[in-house]
Amino acid sequence: LGLESFTMSYALSSGWDQPNNNLVIRQISLSGKDFGSINVSGLISGFTEEFFAFDTGRAQAALFGLAGREMTFTIKDEGMMAKAIKLYALQNEVTEDEVRGLMALVVNVTLQQLAAEQPKLRNAVDALLRFISTPGTLTVTVKSNGPNGLGLLDLVAASNDPLLLLDKVDIQATAE
Repeated sequence: LGLESFTMSYALSSGWDQPNNNLVIRQISLSGKDFGSINVSGLISGFTEEFFAFDTGRAQAALFGLAGREMTFTIKDEGMMAKAIKLYALQNEVTEDEVRGLMALVVNVTLQQLAAEQPKLRNAVDALLRFISTPGTLTVTVKSNGPNGLGLLDLVAASNDPLLLLDKVDIQATAE
């Protein structure tokens, strides 16, 4: 892949908003030189002092009170997509242009069908298609519609069918 060295870095920054019982995730990121980066930020409600107790039973019970209020995912491509395409082409003895064409076709058809069936995903699908065709920066923000956020039981219920969450969240996406 033309790599002589691979340099990665990470960052983690969060804080406890005690008066509101929120965990504010300012940044969880992973980046690689000449690859790009992935960053997550967000807000989790229900983060009480129980998480700081030395009683693991109390801390585990407090997990059921957590709820995701907002999460933002940002992917910045600085060569990651090109290297993945090159690797796939080498492994499958095809050209990089053939891989790009096949990927564009499969992704386009699959995502367009999903967007047709789930109109709430249209914005995210359009942004993802732009990002795949012209890699740059993809940002997706998911916000809970309800004042209490999405709890553990919501996520368990959606584990078999994640599309059940669509009525409970607002999804916005951009690709630059």
